[in-house]
Amino acid sequence: MKIDLKLSNDALVAAHNILKQVYNPSYPNEIQIKVYKSIGFELADKFEKKVKAQQKKASLFDQKKKISVTLKYYEAWALKAIATDLIYTCSNDYSKNLVQTLINVLDQKLQ
Repeated sequence: MKIDLKLSNDALVAAHNILKQVYNPSYPNEIQIKVYKSIGFELADKFEKKVKAQQKKASLFDQKKKISVTLKYYEAWALKAIATDLIYTCSNDYSKNLVQTLINVLDQKLQ
Protein backbone atom coordinates (compact mmCIF):
# COMPACT_ATOMS: atom_id res chain seq x y z
CA MET A 1 0.00 0.00 0.00
CA LYS A 2 1.43 3.34 -1.05
CA ILE A 3 0.60 6.85 0.08
CA ASP A 4 1.00 9.81 -2.25
CA LEU A 5 1.79 13.22 -0.83
CA LYS A 6 1.77 16.53 -2.66
CA LEU A 7 4.11 18.93 -0.87
CA SER A 8 5.09 22.52 -1.51
CA ASN A 9 8.77 23.43 -1.66
CA ASP A 10 8.61 24.86 1.87
CA ALA A 11 6.86 21.78 3.28
CA LEU A 12 9.42 19.52 1.63
CA VAL A 13 12.30 21.47 3.18
CA ALA A 14 10.58 21.53 6.59
CA ALA A 15 10.09 17.74 6.49
CA HIS A 16 13.72 17.33 5.41
CA ASN A 17 14.92 19.46 8.34
CA ILE A 18 12.90 17.32 10.76
CA LEU A 19 14.31 14.13 9.27
CA LYS A 20 17.88 15.41 9.60
CA GLN A 21 17.34 15.28 13.36
CA VAL A 22 17.12 11.47 13.16
CA TYR A 23 20.91 11.37 12.85
CA ASN A 24 21.18 12.95 16.34
CA PRO A 25 18.94 10.76 18.51
CA SER A 26 17.83 12.09 21.86
CA TYR A 27 15.08 9.65 22.73
CA PRO A 28 14.87 7.95 26.11
CA ASN A 29 13.59 4.65 24.73
CA GLU A 30 16.15 2.25 23.18
CA ILE A 31 13.54 0.54 20.96
CA GLN A 32 12.31 3.89 19.71
CA ILE A 33 15.87 4.83 18.71
CA LYS A 34 16.23 1.61 16.70
CA VAL A 35 12.91 2.09 14.89
CA TYR A 36 13.67 5.73 14.12
CA LYS A 37 17.12 4.86 12.83
CA SER A 38 16.03 1.93 10.66
CA ILE A 39 13.16 3.73 8.92
CA GLY A 40 14.23 7.32 9.53
CA PHE A 41 17.54 6.98 7.69
CA GLU A 42 15.71 5.74 4.58
CA LEU A 43 13.25 8.61 4.80
CA ALA A 44 15.98 11.17 5.40
CA ASP A 45 17.83 9.96 2.29
CA LYS A 46 14.65 9.99 0.20
CA PHE A 47 13.74 13.53 1.24
CA GLU A 48 17.34 14.73 0.83
CA LYS A 49 17.32 13.51 -2.78
CA LYS A 50 14.02 15.31 -3.41
CA VAL A 51 15.30 18.55 -1.86
CA LYS A 52 18.53 18.44 -3.87
CA ALA A 53 16.60 17.78 -7.08
CA GLN A 54 14.32 20.73 -6.34
CA GLN A 55 17.27 22.99 -5.59
CA LYS A 56 18.90 22.10 -8.91
CA LYS A 57 15.83 23.00 -10.94
CA ALA A 58 14.60 25.85 -8.77
CA SER A 59 13.05 28.80 -10.49
CA LEU A 60 10.74 31.61 -9.52
CA PHE A 61 7.98 30.18 -11.68
CA ASP A 62 7.82 26.83 -9.87
CA GLN A 63 6.96 28.22 -6.43
CA LYS A 64 3.30 27.18 -6.63
CA LYS A 65 4.05 23.76 -8.08
CA LYS A 66 3.61 20.81 -5.72
CA ILE A 67 6.17 18.03 -5.43
CA SER A 68 4.89 14.48 -5.43
CA VAL A 69 6.33 12.09 -2.84
CA THR A 70 5.26 8.44 -2.73
CA LEU A 71 5.76 6.62 0.54
CA LYS A 72 5.09 3.07 1.58
CA TYR A 73 2.63 2.69 4.44
CA TYR A 74 5.30 2.00 7.07
CA GLU A 75 7.34 4.99 5.85
CA ALA A 76 4.31 7.27 6.16
CA TRP A 77 3.65 5.92 9.66
CA ALA A 78 7.27 6.49 10.66
CA LEU A 79 7.32 9.99 9.15
CA LYS A 80 4.24 10.91 11.16
CA ALA A 81 5.76 9.49 14.36
CA ILE A 82 9.12 11.18 13.83
CA ALA A 83 7.54 14.52 12.90
CA THR A 84 5.25 14.36 15.94
CA ASP A 85 8.15 13.67 18.29
CA LEU A 86 10.55 16.19 16.73
CA ILE A 87 8.28 19.11 15.87
CA TYR A 88 9.78 21.04 18.78
CA THR A 89 13.11 21.21 16.90
CA CYS A 90 11.66 23.50 14.22
CA SER A 91 13.39 26.85 14.13
CA ASN A 92 10.33 29.05 13.59
CA ASP A 93 6.55 29.06 13.73
CA TYR A 94 6.15 28.83 9.95
CA SER A 95 8.13 25.57 9.86
CA LYS A 96 6.14 24.22 12.80
CA ASN A 97 2.94 25.04 10.97
CA LEU A 98 4.14 23.25 7.82
CA VAL A 99 5.18 20.17 9.81
CA GLN A 100 1.88 20.14 11.70
CA THR A 101 0.01 20.31 8.39
CA LEU A 102 2.08 17.37 7.14
CA ILE A 103 1.24 15.43 10.31
CA ASN A 104 -2.47 16.13 9.80
CA VAL A 105 -2.37 15.01 6.16
CA LEU A 106 -0.51 11.84 7.09
CA ASP A 107 -3.00 11.15 9.87
CA GLN A 108 -5.91 11.37 7.42
CA LYS A 109 -4.20 9.17 4.82
CA LEU A 110 -3.13 6.51 7.33
CA GLN A 111 -6.70 5.81 8.41
